[in-house]
Amino acid sequence: MVEFYGKLSDAVARAAERLRRRYYARYIAVLAALCAAVALVAGLQSGLRGWLIPLIAALLLAGVAAALYFLPAKAPARGAVRITVDADAGTLTVVQQAGGKEVKKQRPLRKVRRVYKSPLCYVVAFTDLGSAVVCERSLLRKGTPAFFEHVFAQKLCEKDVLSLGAGER
Repeated sequence: MVEFYGKLSDAVARAAERLRRRYYARYIAVLAALCAAVALVAGLQSGLRGWLIPLIAALLLAGVAAALYFLPAKAPARGAVRITVDADAGTLTVVQQAGGKEVKKQRPLRKVRRVYKSPLCYVVAFTDLGSAVVCERSLLRKGTPAFFEHVFAQKLCEKDVLSLGAGER
């Protein structure tokens, strides 16, 4: 069993939030491009009136995507988190202190798609990066990094997805 416990550092929490925001920004940008394509087709077929509403929707979506992608992310105010990886039971459990009560989420290890290894943490991605779990290495309380990497050996990727800048470390 491997256990991480504590509060994420501000730099890692900010980088994780930026990763989530940029992940969603890409999907919103694709929706904006589709709206722009609909506006183009509608403009070619029906003249001036048919393309105005899809064009406005495309511009609004593009503005939201740009704001999510480029605006700086604040570190979310979160309490202590306990992440437990139980290889025998095949579960990853996240217990988080939120608003004076505990929120517990348990996910099976077989649903983990990829584990990204960066210099400061591991990012455990399930279906998408928006629902990823960040395990900061300095918060490791039980187990070893070698055992954690052994549990996710086939899914481990040596890619620094959080890409902390020099000033943030």
